[in-house]
Amino acid sequence: MKHLGVLAALLLCSAVWALGFGGAAEEQWYDGLRETGLPREVVAILPVEVPPEGPGFPTKVLFVFVYIDERTLESRTRWREVLADYVDKNAVLVWAYSQMPFVPQVRFDPLSLWFSQTGWEFHPSAEDFVPVDGDFLAGEVYSGKPVAAIVLLGEGFTPAESLVVHYGDLAEAIIPLGSQGDR
Repeated sequence: MKHLGVLAALLLCSAVWALGFGGAAEEQWYDGLRETGLPREVVAILPVEVPPEGPGFPTKVLFVFVYIDERTLESRTRWREVLADYVDKNAVLVWAYSQMPFVPQVRFDPLSLWFSQTGWEFHPSAEDFVPVDGDFLAGEVYSGKPVAAIVLLGEGFTPAESLVVHYGDLAEAIIPLGSQGDR
């Protein structure tokens, strides 16, 4: 398996996951990113409670989105070579992680991820995902073993404007990029 050390993977996500879900903890999650050198403007953290497919309890998946530009390459990441090919190509690294006790495998729908800006929506197809670590499109995360892919946003995306990332209608987060506003 190709090891990328995405966002100081286990350290960051163990800390993030320990904080649980909830708005009050969100800023603490972003504070944890300071160690990576990734500026807040290129990152969104999206915790999602995925409803069960049948009877049972929801599962939790943490998505971390990183817009790929020069600021990303200047951070302390071990995967600069992989991302360098996607600078200025309207691409976002998306990383999924789960650390649910006693749940070895968590399922999610990668095609439930979508992106928006003012007057623009992008619902990626399987062809818009580039594998990075593990099989992201399989929609399976094993406890403590993240999966990652790069999403090519296509035309219509504006890097000077905030990018909203969505998981279906369940959750959304914002990558601020160059904008000062929320959307």
